[in-house]
Amino acid sequence: MLDYKLINDGSGLNLYTKFNLDTGSNYAWRGSDNGGTDSTGTSTDRINDVVSVDPASQVIYCNYSIINDSANEKLIEGSTVANNQNGAGNAPERREFVGKYANTSDAITKIKLTNTGGGDFAEGSEVTVYGTD
Repeated sequence: MLDYKLINDGSGLNLYTKFNLDTGSNYAWRGSDNGGTDSTGTSTDRINDVVSVDPASQVIYCNYSIINDSANEKLIEGSTVANNQNGAGNAPERREFVGKYANTSDAITKIKLTNTGGGDFAEGSEVTVYGTD
């Protein structure tokens, strides 16, 4: 399992995840934003776990459940929530996603979270990885 809490510095975030520093087209994903129509990506170089987050969104929370068997494709299920804009008059944003990492020879040993947005992760951001043996 993987959980992350990211605090936006106010300039916007656009996030994606890669495993084992693999930059090949070894990922596929499906996601839905705020209950809308699914979007998909096949033979991509990343898992899209958050679409572009408005600069007003200050906090993003995401959790992943991953089946990490070295001999099989890694199956991923996750969800993300962002506060959108402050105040009870603004509903939070959400994304549900599933994906797979099509590596069948190695377990995931590295996770890279990348931001291509104009902002950065502010103090207080954290990533937690849980594992079993």
